[in-house]
Amino acid sequence: MTVSIEHFLDREEAFPLLNAFRRSTFFHTPIWFEALVRAFSSFSGGWITEREGSELVGFMPYIEIGKGPLKSLWAMPFGTYGDPIVRNRPTALRLIERFFEMSSGPGCMRAGANLLFTDVSSGLPSGVNRQTEECRVVELEGSFDQYRSSIVSKKRRQLYNKAHRAGVRVKMIDSPDGLAALYDAYRMESKDWGRMHPYPLALFEELFASRDEGVVFWGAFLDGEFLGGHIDLYFGGVAQAWQAGLTERASEYDISSMLVFSAVEEAYRRGMSEFNLGSSGRHDGIRFFKESLGGREYLYSTLTVEKGWSRFLGRR
Repeated sequence: MTVSIEHFLDREEAFPLLNAFRRSTFFHTPIWFEALVRAFSSFSGGWITEREGSELVGFMPYIEIGKGPLKSLWAMPFGTYGDPIVRNRPTALRLIERFFEMSSGPGCMRAGANLLFTDVSSGLPSGVNRQTEECRVVELEGSFDQYRSSIVSKKRRQLYNKAHRAGVRVKMIDSPDGLAALYDAYRMESKDWGRMHPYPLALFEELFASRDEGVVFWGAFLDGEFLGGHIDLYFGGVAQAWQAGLTERASEYDISSMLVFSAVEEAYRRGMSEFNLGSSGRHDGIRFFKESLGGREYLYSTLTVEKGWSRFLGRR
């Protein structure tokens, strides 16, 4: 077995492993990796791989952020997932160990890995901190009609029906004008979120160009007026909520719920097993909203290391 760093991973090699793993997500794919490095000039990265001879038996994506002497390392950035895609746990631990070896160089301020399904209860490298994070996941059992009638809260169903009677309709966005409307709404709404937001338009454009690879842009409209949009990522058995943008009038029609309804219905149509609504960021209102749509708590691990001197340089 050989563990290596590869800066290019052929999709024909990667996808058989991804498709064999029930819980792999869009964030683990070359599609997401390539969108990031094209959209951000300060991003580079690659794949930590393990091969048996020439056969790929496992890989772990990573992104390196920074152009100068200082950098950070993520699997993956922005809270997205970077689990090793492997056949067994020993391989996963070897890839994780190599990831944190890469972070030990003098120029790396910090490193982190968000592991949605990897067992890291033991066997971690020395000095690595482990925290538990949460997301809300809808188990897609039965049919969409059953989901809507028995899993979604009664209040959400009532609000959806009221908006539908008023004429609000949700449809897939497939035009540059629709993309522009969604991005403008997201940009205005996300200015107060802090941290990495708003993402650049270039990232939205990269994903918009990947609509035939599992990316869906949704828009909610009333008599031609754009009220809000949602971007969801479909891969394998997992649908993943990503970003949303809502106008000031969206709350009049509970547009957030309508967009999730359509996204979940699409996941059922594609035969998926779960819909990940993402983290609530310790925000009780967001948590309640996701739970009213059938989201149940799912806990996962985030691993981090940080150089002691990095806090004096500020957060990147």
